[in-house]
Amino acid sequence: MSRQRPLTVSEVETLFRIIKDLKSRGVTIIYISHRLEELFEIADRVTVMRDGCFVDTKEIAEIDRKQLISMMAGRELNESYPEKKCEIGEEVLRVEHLTEMGTQIFPSVFIREKFWALRVWWAPGERS
Repeated sequence: MSRQRPLTVSEVETLFRIIKDLKSRGVTIIYISHRLEELFEIADRVTVMRDGCFVDTKEIAEIDRKQLISMMAGRELNESYPEKKCEIGEEVLRVEHLTEMGTQIFPSVFIREKFWALRVWWAPGERS
């Protein structure tokens, strides 16, 4: 099955019901997904391939999400989404209350070197 769009929650539930029914009848199913929660819900075993090469096959009950991610990445990851650190430079441009034909179109923009900071005031004196 090749997907052109993401499945809805209802479609996923139907698909998983069909997969579980087929599994109960002894049918082998090869399910390819990057959605790890799906693998832990329906898989008995998981095989990881990286850069077109076989990495390992494990019983899904023997590994956790962190171990699976390490197998996929080829190294241990301390954070799924590591914090990016960047230095905020001095302000190099400031635009306040930008208007077009008397209508304010963008309240405030501050541009700093190495970093773009965007601040919008929804009403005078209120920051979002």
